[in-house]
Amino acid sequence: MRESTRVAGGRKPRRTVVSLVFALVFGVMGVVPPPALAEHLDYQIGEASDNDATRTVTLNMEVDAPFDGATFNISFTCDDGSSATNPSAGNGDTAIASDVAVGAVCTATQINPGVDWSVELPDDLTVTAAGPNEFTIKNTYSATRRVALNMEVDADAPFDGATFNISFTCDDGTDIVASGSVTVGDGDIAAINDVLVGWSCTATESNIPANWTVSYSPSQTITVTAAGPNVITIVNTYVPPPPAGQGCTPGYWKNHFDRWPANWSHYDAQFEAVYNYSLIEAIQLMGGGGKALARHAAAGLLNAFTGGVDYQLDSGTILAGGYAKDVLEFNNDLGCPLGGTSASPVPTPRQVDAAAEEAAAEEDTSVDDTAEGEHTEEEAALVIEVPEAESAEEEPTEESSAGRVVEPPVDEAPVEQETPADDAPGKSDNTWGKNKGKAKGNKGK
Repeated sequence: MRESTRVAGGRKPRRTVVSLVFALVFGVMGVVPPPALAEHLDYQIGEASDNDATRTVTLNMEVDAPFDGATFNISFTCDDGSSATNPSAGNGDTAIASDVAVGAVCTATQINPGVDWSVELPDDLTVTAAGPNEFTIKNTYSATRRVALNMEVDADAPFDGATFNISFTCDDGTDIVASGSVTVGDGDIAAINDVLVGWSCTATESNIPANWTVSYSPSQTITVTAAGPNVITIVNTYVPPPPAGQGCTPGYWKNHFDRWPANWSHYDAQFEAVYNYSLIEAIQLMGGGGKALARHAAAGLLNAFTGGVDYQLDSGTILAGGYAKDVLEFNNDLGCPLGGTSASPVPTPRQVDAAAEEAAAEEDTSVDDTAEGEHTEEEAALVIEVPEAESAEEEPTEESSAGRVVEPPVDEAPVEQETPADDAPGKSDNTWGKNKGKAKGNKGK
Protein backbone atom coordinates (compact mmCIF):
# COMPACT_ATOMS: atom_id res chain seq x y z
CA MET A 1 0.00 0.00 0.00
CA ARG A 2 1.39 3.31 -1.06
CA GLU A 3 1.09 6.07 1.51
CA SER A 4 1.71 9.76 1.36
CA THR A 5 3.26 11.75 4.11
CA ARG A 6 1.83 14.80 5.78
CA VAL A 7 2.93 18.11 4.50
CA ALA A 8 3.62 20.23 7.55
CA GLY A 9 1.04 22.91 8.22
CA GLY A 10 0.25 25.49 10.91
CA ARG A 11 -1.01 24.43 14.32
CA LYS A 12 -3.62 26.19 16.35
CA PRO A 13 -2.27 28.16 19.36
CA ARG A 14 -2.54 26.49 22.73
CA ARG A 15 -4.94 27.97 25.21
CA THR A 16 -4.52 25.49 28.05
CA VAL A 17 -5.15 27.85 31.05
CA VAL A 18 -8.24 29.42 29.52
CA SER A 19 -9.63 26.01 28.71
CA LEU A 20 -9.15 24.79 32.26
CA VAL A 21 -10.89 27.86 33.66
CA PHE A 22 -13.89 27.34 31.41
CA ALA A 23 -14.03 23.70 32.39
CA LEU A 24 -13.98 24.54 36.13
CA VAL A 25 -16.65 27.23 35.74
CA PHE A 26 -19.01 24.97 33.87
CA GLY A 27 -18.33 22.20 36.38
CA VAL A 28 -19.11 24.38 39.45
CA MET A 29 -22.26 25.73 37.87
CA GLY A 30 -23.37 22.21 36.86
CA VAL A 31 -23.94 23.39 33.28
CA VAL A 32 -23.18 21.11 30.26
CA PRO A 33 -21.34 23.09 27.57
CA PRO A 34 -22.62 23.02 23.95
CA PRO A 35 -21.25 20.09 21.82
CA ALA A 36 -18.99 22.25 19.69
CA LEU A 37 -17.58 23.91 22.81
CA ALA A 38 -17.27 20.55 24.55
CA GLU A 39 -15.27 19.12 21.63
CA HIS A 40 -13.10 22.21 21.62
CA LEU A 41 -12.55 21.88 25.36
CA ASP A 42 -11.70 18.17 24.94
CA TYR A 43 -9.23 19.09 22.28
CA GLN A 44 -7.57 21.71 24.44
CA ILE A 45 -7.63 19.54 27.55
CA GLY A 46 -6.25 16.57 25.62
CA GLU A 47 -3.52 18.72 24.21
CA ALA A 48 -2.70 19.92 27.63
CA SER A 49 -2.52 16.39 28.90
CA ASP A 50 -0.60 14.58 26.08
CA ASN A 51 0.90 17.57 24.30
CA ASP A 52 -0.45 16.25 20.88
CA ALA A 53 -4.05 17.10 19.93
CA THR A 54 -3.74 15.77 16.34
CA ARG A 55 -4.94 12.77 14.41
CA THR A 56 -4.01 10.85 11.24
CA VAL A 57 -6.24 11.34 8.22
CA THR A 58 -6.43 8.71 5.42
CA LEU A 59 -7.80 9.19 1.89
CA ASN A 60 -8.62 5.80 0.30
CA MET A 61 -8.69 5.02 -3.45
CA GLU A 62 -11.27 2.63 -4.89
CA VAL A 63 -11.22 1.69 -8.61
CA ASP A 64 -14.14 -0.14 -10.19
CA ALA A 65 -13.27 -3.54 -11.69
CA PRO A 66 -12.21 -4.70 -14.28
CA PHE A 67 -9.97 -1.63 -14.45
CA ASP A 68 -8.63 -1.89 -10.93
CA GLY A 69 -5.12 -1.59 -12.33
CA ALA A 70 -5.65 2.05 -13.29
CA THR A 71 -3.97 4.73 -11.18
CA PHE A 72 -4.91 8.32 -10.39
CA ASN A 73 -3.48 11.44 -8.80
CA ILE A 74 -5.39 12.04 -5.55
CA SER A 75 -4.89 14.49 -2.70
CA PHE A 76 -6.57 16.25 0.18
CA THR A 77 -6.02 19.46 2.10
CA CYS A 78 -7.23 20.51 5.56
CA ASP A 79 -8.02 23.95 6.88
CA ASP A 80 -5.35 23.60 9.57
CA GLY A 81 -2.79 23.65 6.78
CA SER A 82 -2.26 19.90 6.61
CA SER A 83 -2.28 18.07 3.24
CA ALA A 84 -1.35 14.80 1.55
CA THR A 85 -1.07 13.56 -2.04
CA ASN A 86 -0.53 10.30 -3.93
CA PRO A 87 0.14 10.88 -7.65
CA SER A 88 -0.31 7.22 -8.66
CA ALA A 89 -2.94 5.78 -6.39
CA GLY A 90 -4.56 2.58 -7.57
CA ASN A 91 -7.31 0.45 -6.15
CA GLY A 92 -6.71 0.07 -2.40
CA ASP A 93 -3.98 2.72 -2.22
CA THR A 94 -4.12 5.71 0.14
CA ALA A 95 -2.90 9.25 0.74
CA ILE A 96 -2.14 9.80 4.45
CA ALA A 97 -1.43 12.90 6.48
CA SER A 98 -0.35 12.78 10.15
CA ASP A 99 -0.69 15.46 12.81
CA VAL A 100 -3.94 16.85 11.49
CA ALA A 101 -5.58 18.91 14.14
CA VAL A 102 -8.78 17.58 15.66
CA GLY A 103 -11.60 19.70 14.35
CA ALA A 104 -9.85 20.49 11.12
CA VAL A 105 -11.91 20.12 7.91
CA CYS A 106 -10.30 18.21 5.06
CA THR A 107 -11.31 18.20 1.35
CA ALA A 108 -10.40 15.44 -1.17
CA THR A 109 -9.59 16.12 -4.82
CA GLN A 110 -8.48 14.11 -7.88
CA ILE A 111 -6.37 15.54 -10.65
CA ASN A 112 -7.15 14.56 -14.27
CA PRO A 113 -9.31 11.48 -13.74
CA GLY A 114 -9.02 10.65 -17.42
CA VAL A 115 -11.41 10.19 -20.35
CA ASP A 116 -14.29 7.78 -19.85
CA TRP A 117 -13.95 7.78 -16.07
CA SER A 118 -16.43 9.10 -13.57
CA VAL A 119 -15.18 10.21 -10.14
CA GLU A 120 -17.17 10.09 -6.95
CA LEU A 121 -15.57 12.51 -4.43
CA PRO A 122 -16.40 12.14 -0.75
CA ASP A 123 -17.88 14.84 1.45
CA ASP A 124 -15.49 16.99 3.45
CA LEU A 125 -14.10 15.24 6.51
CA THR A 126 -14.05 16.89 9.94
CA VAL A 127 -11.28 15.38 11.99
CA THR A 128 -12.43 13.99 15.33
CA ALA A 129 -10.53 12.79 18.33
CA ALA A 130 -12.39 9.48 18.30
CA GLY A 131 -11.95 8.87 14.55
CA PRO A 132 -11.77 7.01 12.26
CA ASN A 133 -10.64 9.91 10.14
CA GLU A 134 -10.93 8.28 6.70
CA PHE A 135 -12.72 9.14 3.49
CA THR A 136 -12.73 7.51 0.00
CA ILE A 137 -12.53 8.54 -3.64
CA LYS A 138 -14.18 6.09 -6.06
CA ASN A 139 -13.28 5.92 -9.77
CA THR A 140 -15.69 4.11 -12.12
CA TYR A 141 -15.07 3.43 -15.78
CA SER A 142 -18.17 4.80 -17.42
CA ALA A 143 -17.36 4.65 -21.16
CA THR A 144 -19.43 2.22 -23.24
CA ARG A 145 -18.96 0.94 -26.74
CA ARG A 146 -21.18 -0.53 -29.46
CA VAL A 147 -20.58 -4.11 -30.54
CA ALA A 148 -21.79 -4.90 -34.08
CA LEU A 149 -22.84 -8.31 -35.37
CA ASN A 150 -22.52 -8.31 -39.17
CA MET A 151 -24.22 -11.05 -41.20
CA GLU A 152 -22.95 -12.26 -44.58
CA VAL A 153 -24.72 -14.95 -46.61
CA ASP A 154 -22.56 -16.67 -49.21
CA ALA A 155 -25.05 -18.38 -51.53
CA ASP A 156 -26.64 -18.08 -54.91
CA ALA A 157 -30.36 -17.77 -55.53
CA PRO A 158 -32.72 -19.03 -54.24
CA PHE A 159 -30.78 -19.16 -50.96
CA ASP A 160 -29.44 -15.58 -50.84
CA GLY A 161 -32.54 -14.43 -48.95
CA ALA A 162 -32.07 -16.87 -46.07
CA THR A 163 -32.13 -15.56 -42.47
CA PHE A 164 -30.46 -16.95 -39.39
CA ASN A 165 -30.88 -16.74 -35.63
CA ILE A 166 -27.93 -15.26 -33.74
CA SER A 167 -27.69 -15.09 -29.96
CA PHE A 168 -25.10 -13.11 -28.01
CA THR A 169 -23.78 -12.76 -24.48
CA CYS A 170 -21.40 -10.27 -22.86
CA ASP A 171 -19.67 -10.84 -19.53
CA ASP A 172 -17.48 -8.72 -17.32
CA GLY A 173 -15.19 -11.59 -16.39
CA THR A 174 -17.43 -12.76 -13.59
CA ASP A 175 -21.05 -12.58 -14.65
CA ILE A 176 -23.08 -12.34 -17.85
CA VAL A 177 -24.11 -8.70 -17.95
CA ALA A 178 -25.85 -8.56 -21.35
CA SER A 179 -27.58 -11.09 -23.59
CA GLY A 180 -30.12 -11.31 -26.38
CA SER A 181 -30.91 -12.75 -29.80
CA VAL A 182 -31.63 -11.42 -33.28
CA THR A 183 -32.69 -12.77 -36.67
CA VAL A 184 -30.57 -11.40 -39.50
CA GLY A 185 -29.98 -11.93 -43.22
CA ASP A 186 -27.32 -10.99 -45.72
CA GLY A 187 -26.00 -7.47 -45.08
CA ASP A 188 -27.91 -7.00 -41.82
CA ILE A 189 -26.20 -5.55 -38.75
CA ALA A 190 -27.30 -6.13 -35.17
CA ALA A 191 -25.94 -3.79 -32.48
CA ILE A 192 -25.23 -4.47 -28.82
CA ASN A 193 -25.18 -1.06 -27.17
CA ASP A 194 -23.72 0.18 -23.88
CA VAL A 195 -21.04 -2.46 -23.61
CA LEU A 196 -18.17 -1.50 -21.35
CA VAL A 197 -14.62 -1.70 -22.58
CA GLY A 198 -13.03 -4.87 -21.27
CA TRP A 199 -16.16 -6.97 -21.47
CA SER A 200 -16.10 -10.12 -23.59
CA CYS A 201 -18.92 -10.64 -26.09
CA THR A 202 -19.74 -13.90 -27.87
CA ALA A 203 -21.99 -14.52 -30.89
CA THR A 204 -23.53 -17.95 -31.48
CA GLU A 205 -25.68 -19.12 -34.37
CA SER A 206 -28.28 -21.72 -33.45
CA ASN A 207 -30.36 -24.12 -35.54
CA ILE A 208 -28.02 -24.08 -38.51
CA PRO A 209 -29.99 -25.40 -41.51
CA ALA A 210 -28.89 -28.43 -43.49
CA ASN A 211 -26.23 -27.79 -46.15
CA TRP A 212 -25.08 -24.57 -44.45
CA THR A 213 -21.82 -23.87 -42.65
CA VAL A 214 -21.08 -20.94 -40.32
CA SER A 215 -17.83 -19.13 -39.54
CA TYR A 216 -16.93 -16.13 -37.36
CA SER A 217 -14.43 -13.35 -38.02
CA PRO A 218 -12.11 -12.33 -36.44
CA SER A 219 -13.40 -14.85 -33.88
CA GLN A 220 -16.59 -15.93 -32.21
CA THR A 221 -15.64 -14.05 -29.01
CA ILE A 222 -14.06 -10.60 -28.85
CA THR A 223 -12.87 -8.40 -26.00
CA VAL A 224 -14.31 -4.91 -26.28
CA THR A 225 -11.68 -2.22 -26.64
CA ALA A 226 -11.88 1.55 -26.48
CA ALA A 227 -10.26 1.93 -29.92
CA GLY A 228 -12.35 -0.76 -31.64
CA PRO A 229 -13.49 -1.94 -34.07
CA ASN A 230 -15.76 -4.09 -31.95
CA VAL A 231 -17.28 -6.23 -34.69
CA ILE A 232 -18.08 -9.93 -35.09
CA THR A 233 -18.84 -10.99 -38.65
CA ILE A 234 -20.92 -14.14 -39.09
CA VAL A 235 -20.59 -15.80 -42.51
CA ASN A 236 -23.12 -18.41 -43.59
CA THR A 237 -22.13 -20.43 -46.65
CA TYR A 238 -24.42 -22.73 -48.59
CA VAL A 239 -22.79 -26.03 -49.52
CA PRO A 240 -24.97 -27.84 -52.06
CA PRO A 241 -25.44 -31.57 -51.49
CA PRO A 242 -23.51 -33.93 -53.74
CA PRO A 243 -25.27 -34.21 -57.10
CA ALA A 244 -27.08 -37.40 -58.00
CA GLY A 245 -25.79 -39.67 -60.70
CA GLN A 246 -22.51 -41.05 -61.98
CA GLY A 247 -20.35 -40.52 -65.03
CA CYS A 248 -17.05 -41.65 -66.49
CA THR A 249 -14.73 -39.12 -68.08
CA PRO A 250 -13.53 -39.06 -71.69
CA GLY A 251 -10.14 -40.16 -70.35
CA TYR A 252 -11.68 -43.30 -68.90
CA TRP A 253 -13.39 -44.26 -72.15
CA LYS A 254 -10.26 -43.43 -74.14
CA ASN A 255 -8.26 -45.90 -72.07
CA HIS A 256 -10.91 -48.62 -71.64
CA PHE A 257 -12.08 -49.51 -75.12
CA ASP A 258 -12.83 -53.00 -73.84
CA ARG A 259 -15.62 -51.50 -71.69
CA TRP A 260 -17.45 -49.79 -74.57
CA PRO A 261 -21.01 -51.05 -74.99
CA ALA A 262 -21.38 -53.67 -77.70
CA ASN A 263 -23.79 -51.59 -79.78
CA TRP A 264 -21.81 -48.37 -79.80
CA SER A 265 -21.25 -48.45 -83.56
CA HIS A 266 -25.01 -48.37 -84.21
CA TYR A 267 -24.98 -44.68 -83.30
CA ASP A 268 -21.68 -43.73 -84.88
CA ALA A 269 -23.07 -42.25 -88.09
CA GLN A 270 -25.75 -40.24 -86.28
CA PHE A 271 -23.17 -38.95 -83.81
CA GLU A 272 -20.77 -37.93 -86.58
CA ALA A 273 -23.53 -36.10 -88.44
CA VAL A 274 -24.07 -33.83 -85.41
CA TYR A 275 -20.55 -33.46 -83.99
CA ASN A 276 -18.43 -33.87 -87.18
CA TYR A 277 -16.36 -36.66 -85.63
CA SER A 278 -16.88 -40.37 -85.21
CA LEU A 279 -17.04 -41.70 -81.68
CA ILE A 280 -13.51 -43.09 -81.90
CA GLU A 281 -12.22 -39.80 -83.26
CA ALA A 282 -14.13 -37.68 -80.76
CA ILE A 283 -13.00 -39.54 -77.66
CA GLN A 284 -9.35 -38.90 -78.61
CA LEU A 285 -9.71 -35.20 -79.37
CA MET A 286 -7.75 -32.56 -77.48
CA GLY A 287 -8.52 -28.88 -77.16
CA GLY A 288 -11.57 -26.74 -76.53
CA GLY A 289 -14.52 -25.42 -78.47
CA GLY A 290 -16.17 -27.92 -80.79
CA LYS A 291 -13.54 -30.54 -80.02
CA ALA A 292 -14.28 -30.37 -76.30
CA LEU A 293 -18.01 -30.60 -77.02
CA ALA A 294 -17.55 -33.67 -79.24
CA ARG A 295 -15.21 -35.30 -76.73
CA HIS A 296 -17.64 -34.94 -73.82
CA ALA A 297 -20.63 -35.83 -75.97
CA ALA A 298 -18.92 -39.11 -76.94
CA ALA A 299 -18.20 -39.88 -73.27
CA GLY A 300 -21.77 -38.96 -72.35
CA LEU A 301 -23.23 -41.28 -75.00
CA LEU A 302 -21.05 -44.16 -73.81
CA ASN A 303 -22.11 -43.45 -70.22
CA ALA A 304 -25.77 -43.45 -71.22
CA PHE A 305 -25.52 -46.77 -73.07
CA THR A 306 -23.37 -48.58 -70.52
CA GLY A 307 -24.96 -50.64 -67.80
CA GLY A 308 -23.72 -49.94 -64.30
CA VAL A 309 -23.42 -46.16 -64.78
CA ASP A 310 -26.22 -44.10 -63.23
CA TYR A 311 -26.01 -41.40 -65.88
CA GLN A 312 -28.51 -38.57 -65.65
CA LEU A 313 -28.47 -37.23 -69.21
CA ASP A 314 -30.64 -38.54 -72.03
CA SER A 315 -28.91 -40.37 -74.90
CA GLY A 316 -31.36 -39.05 -77.47
CA THR A 317 -30.70 -35.47 -76.41
CA ILE A 318 -26.96 -36.10 -76.67
CA LEU A 319 -27.32 -37.49 -80.20
CA ALA A 320 -29.39 -34.44 -81.13
CA GLY A 321 -26.73 -32.05 -79.79
CA GLY A 322 -29.04 -30.77 -77.08
CA TYR A 323 -26.55 -30.37 -74.20
CA ALA A 324 -23.89 -27.71 -73.73
CA LYS A 325 -20.30 -28.78 -73.16
CA ASP A 326 -20.34 -27.65 -69.51
CA VAL A 327 -23.42 -29.76 -68.75
CA LEU A 328 -21.87 -32.83 -70.33
CA GLU A 329 -18.55 -32.26 -68.59
CA PHE A 330 -20.20 -31.82 -65.19
CA ASN A 331 -22.12 -35.09 -65.49
CA ASN A 332 -19.11 -36.94 -66.87
CA ASP A 333 -17.14 -35.95 -63.77
CA LEU A 334 -19.60 -37.26 -61.16
CA GLY A 335 -17.58 -40.39 -60.52
CA CYS A 336 -17.03 -43.55 -62.52
CA PRO A 337 -18.27 -46.78 -60.91
CA LEU A 338 -16.63 -49.00 -63.54
CA GLY A 339 -13.47 -50.85 -62.76
CA GLY A 340 -12.65 -52.82 -65.84
CA THR A 341 -9.42 -54.27 -67.09
CA SER A 342 -6.14 -52.51 -67.27
CA ALA A 343 -5.90 -49.76 -69.83
CA SER A 344 -7.04 -50.87 -73.29
CA PRO A 345 -6.72 -47.77 -75.44
CA VAL A 346 -9.17 -46.91 -78.18
CA PRO A 347 -7.62 -47.61 -81.60
CA THR A 348 -6.77 -44.65 -83.74
CA PRO A 349 -8.82 -44.11 -86.91
CA ARG A 350 -5.79 -45.25 -88.94
CA GLN A 351 -5.63 -48.48 -87.01
CA VAL A 352 -9.34 -49.01 -87.55
CA ASP A 353 -9.01 -48.53 -91.33
CA ALA A 354 -5.98 -50.81 -91.55
CA ALA A 355 -7.76 -53.52 -89.59
CA ALA A 356 -10.81 -53.26 -91.81
CA GLU A 357 -8.68 -53.54 -94.96
CA GLU A 358 -6.88 -56.55 -93.52
CA ALA A 359 -10.16 -58.24 -92.69
CA ALA A 360 -11.48 -57.62 -96.21
CA ALA A 361 -8.31 -59.07 -97.75
CA GLU A 362 -8.62 -62.18 -95.61
CA GLU A 363 -12.19 -62.70 -96.81
CA ASP A 364 -11.24 -62.26 -100.49
CA THR A 365 -8.35 -64.76 -100.34
CA SER A 366 -9.92 -67.40 -98.10
CA VAL A 367 -9.51 -71.06 -99.30
CA ASP A 368 -12.62 -72.87 -100.60
CA ASP A 369 -12.99 -75.90 -98.39
CA THR A 370 -15.58 -77.60 -100.64
CA ALA A 371 -14.57 -81.14 -101.59
CA GLU A 372 -13.28 -81.73 -105.11
CA GLY A 373 -16.11 -82.45 -107.54
CA GLU A 374 -18.66 -80.95 -105.23
CA HIS A 375 -20.23 -77.58 -105.56
CA THR A 376 -21.97 -75.26 -103.26
CA GLU A 377 -25.63 -74.65 -103.79
CA GLU A 378 -24.84 -71.36 -105.49
CA GLU A 379 -22.31 -72.98 -107.82
CA ALA A 380 -24.64 -75.90 -108.63
CA ALA A 381 -27.23 -73.48 -109.83
CA LEU A 382 -24.76 -72.19 -112.41
CA VAL A 383 -23.70 -75.59 -113.89
CA ILE A 384 -24.69 -76.07 -117.52
CA GLU A 385 -23.74 -78.75 -119.99
CA VAL A 386 -21.33 -77.87 -122.83
CA PRO A 387 -19.96 -79.99 -125.68
CA GLU A 388 -16.74 -81.83 -125.05
CA ALA A 389 -13.60 -80.44 -126.62
CA GLU A 390 -12.64 -81.86 -130.05
CA SER A 391 -9.23 -82.80 -128.85
CA ALA A 392 -8.46 -84.20 -125.45
CA GLU A 393 -5.22 -82.30 -125.49
CA GLU A 394 -6.90 -79.02 -126.19
CA GLU A 395 -7.37 -77.00 -123.08
CA PRO A 396 -10.15 -74.49 -122.96
CA THR A 397 -9.08 -70.93 -123.22
CA GLU A 398 -10.43 -68.23 -121.01
CA GLU A 399 -12.87 -67.32 -123.76
CA SER A 400 -14.01 -70.89 -124.41
CA SER A 401 -14.67 -71.49 -120.77
CA ALA A 402 -17.41 -68.95 -120.65
CA GLY A 403 -20.51 -70.36 -119.18
CA ARG A 404 -18.69 -73.22 -117.60
CA VAL A 405 -17.71 -73.81 -114.04
CA VAL A 406 -13.98 -73.51 -113.88
CA GLU A 407 -12.46 -75.39 -111.02
CA PRO A 408 -8.99 -74.56 -109.76
CA PRO A 409 -6.25 -77.09 -110.60
CA VAL A 410 -6.01 -79.80 -108.02
CA ASP A 411 -2.47 -79.01 -107.08
CA GLU A 412 -2.94 -75.24 -107.05
CA ALA A 413 -1.96 -73.89 -103.64
CA PRO A 414 -4.32 -71.46 -101.88
CA VAL A 415 -3.39 -67.85 -102.26
CA GLU A 416 -1.71 -66.65 -99.11
CA GLN A 417 -2.46 -63.19 -97.79
CA GLU A 418 0.45 -60.86 -97.98
CA THR A 419 1.71 -60.17 -94.51
CA PRO A 420 1.77 -56.42 -93.77
CA ALA A 421 5.09 -54.90 -93.00
CA ASP A 422 6.03 -54.52 -89.37
CA ASP A 423 5.36 -50.82 -89.50
CA ALA A 424 1.92 -51.23 -91.06
CA PRO A 425 -0.85 -49.52 -89.06
CA GLY A 426 -2.08 -51.70 -86.25
CA LYS A 427 0.65 -54.28 -86.47
CA SER A 428 2.94 -52.70 -83.91
CA ASP A 429 0.11 -52.22 -81.43
CA ASN A 430 -0.24 -55.39 -79.39
CA THR A 431 -3.28 -54.05 -77.62
CA TRP A 432 -5.09 -53.34 -80.83
CA GLY A 433 -4.52 -56.99 -81.89
CA LYS A 434 -6.95 -57.97 -79.14
CA ASN A 435 -9.65 -55.65 -80.40
CA LYS A 436 -9.39 -55.77 -84.18
CA GLY A 437 -12.25 -58.25 -84.27
CA LYS A 438 -14.49 -55.61 -82.82
CA ALA A 439 -13.29 -53.05 -85.33
CA LYS A 440 -13.93 -55.54 -88.06
CA GLY A 441 -17.49 -56.00 -86.96
CA ASN A 442 -17.98 -52.29 -86.48
CA LYS A 443 -16.70 -51.45 -89.92
CA GLY A 444 -19.39 -53.54 -91.48
CA LYS A 445 -21.97 -51.74 -89.44
